[in-house]
Amino acid sequence: MRDYMARPVRERHGQAQSPLERAEADLLRDPEFRKAYEELEPEFQLAGAIIALRAAKGLTQEEMAGRAEIKRPMLSRIVGAKDLPTLPTLPAGRRHRG
Repeated sequence: MRDYMARPVRERHGQAQSPLERAEADLLRDPEFRKAYEELEPEFQLAGAIIALRAAKGLTQEEMAGRAEIKRPMLSRIVGAKDLPTLPTLPAGRRHRG
């Protein structure tokens, strides 16, 4: 099995594709899976924006959570796309964007 993981899968255009990328491509061919995957896009965009902002400001999760007036575990769940903030949470975080 290790050999399988080490060898890249080739696409039609000759680009190497990792086993994870190949599995994702296979799953995305299923219309139900694709729909569910696309519905999660806003959560992933929010998580990416928070990660980028935190990195740009050089903040720890604890510092970022404090500025957003939420607890660090909640920030961790949002960044991991495991939880969406409620509407009252968003304005507090928005005040501290800059």
